[in-house]
Amino acid sequence: NSGSQQENSHVWEPITSGHNELMSSLQLAIRQGIIVHTESKYKFTHDSFQHAAYSLISETERGLWHLWIGNRVRLDQTLSPEKALFITVGQLNKGAKFIDDADERVELAWLNLQAAEISISYAAFVPASFHLRVGRSLLDEN
Repeated sequence: NSGSQQENSHVWEPITSGHNELMSSLQLAIRQGIIVHTESKYKFTHDSFQHAAYSLISETERGLWHLWIGNRVRLDQTLSPEKALFITVGQLNKGAKFIDDADERVELAWLNLQAAEISISYAAFVPASFHLRVGRSLLDEN
């Protein structure tokens, strides 16, 4: 779906090839109390750990990760459509500067409009305004 992700496929190679190293690192972090593992989820035990780990990732990698996560959530049929929309839009917005394809930018603007409309229906005007501004900015850059 994302042309910009295909162009940056070399970024994903180390991520997909280092599964064993990742699992080993996760086990170490669990033993040290940095993260916890429940069911199929890993979670930092404190926000400061999460912020520190996030800051170690380059801006480009963070953006590409957000695009990857957003696209995966969008395809997830186990979530309610509304929940999936907000998670998807939140993730894709964080990686929007790495979307080069004009059609994908228009599609994300459309998703932001949908999120704004739902926010308005709940009288959540601040989030609605945010989604409208982001959507407009995506169109302005075309």
